[in-house]
Amino acid sequence: MNINLILCLFFIVLIFNVSISFSSGTQESSDFDAIVQKKGQRIKGGSQKHPVKIAFATPLKQVSDYWRRSIDSFKGRMDEIGLNYTIDEFSTRSDENRKLKESIQSALVTSPDYLVLTLNDPGDKLVISRLLGSSKIKVIIQNITIPVDDWKESPPFMYVGFDHTIGATLIAQEYINRLKGNVNIEYAMLYYIKGSKVSELRGDFFNEVIAEKTSFSLVSEYYTGGSRERARDAVFKILDKHPNLDFIHACSTDVAFGAMDALKERQLSGKILVNGWGGGAAELKSLQSNGLDFTVMRMNDDNGVAMAEAIRLDLQSKIDTQPVIYSGKIVVVKQGIEKSDLVKLKTKAFRYSGSE
Repeated sequence: MNINLILCLFFIVLIFNVSISFSSGTQESSDFDAIVQKKGQRIKGGSQKHPVKIAFATPLKQVSDYWRRSIDSFKGRMDEIGLNYTIDEFSTRSDENRKLKESIQSALVTSPDYLVLTLNDPGDKLVISRLLGSSKIKVIIQNITIPVDDWKESPPFMYVGFDHTIGATLIAQEYINRLKGNVNIEYAMLYYIKGSKVSELRGDFFNEVIAEKTSFSLVSEYYTGGSRERARDAVFKILDKHPNLDFIHACSTDVAFGAMDALKERQLSGKILVNGWGGGAAELKSLQSNGLDFTVMRMNDDNGVAMAEAIRLDLQSKIDTQPVIYSGKIVVVKQGIEKSDLVKLKTKAFRYSGSE
């Protein structure tokens, strides 16, 4: 992966303060983002003959409310634009990979027109590869915005979410700003699921940025499976070996809360920095109560809106306007943020899914 290219994209985002949406490099990508940001326009009569069937196979059972909000915002936008649809939901915990595969298989039994799922581990990748190569079901890959090389010949209908590398860069820069001037900085990495794109892009990419810009030492790494309990246990082990730890990079909400559980039990809350990831309701509440030190907050509902609008364009045979990849905006939120500023962010990010 070319770090300079990703960093270049990152700074473009900061300078122009816009959401990122990629397609074939044409004007249509910015047009699509403009559609996502505006209020939904009701479709004209006669453009839909039958209800469209959508199935979601996603890990809803988390501290993070990302997946729930994605479905809520999707439904909200579908209702707003007047599409007739049915939804089947199949969910499990992110660390229960076998059950997640079963959820995907159960979703296929319903014969949906569109199947929304995510890519957590190599096993999921194999299941999805077979689906893309043999099925007429249009697959939306959620929470991944960098195309998978193995799927070039049979790509999904859409990749949608928020760019993990931009989030990793924002987090890295925040740690650098907070710890500049200090020497012998030590940190630990709490990865998500081993072999997953999320671990690679949020974790490995973060390490690359830190190594390029600082002399910080990565002293310990653990794969948590996205589990709060496993993250807590991992931090206990890390602290036993590295009592002078300066910060813990957490690759997901549940992992961050597990790290904070361990620090609280060891009476180290506030002494070792911990970041969040996503800026959902639980993370924002933790920031306000001096738990998490900072997080990267996704404009969450853009995700669900983008999926709804992509389906609308597809049903209306306007696929040239619908990008293959859509990535929403991410901002840093810290402890001590003004209440009025936080309200503005929540109003934007959760405009369909609700403020709480």
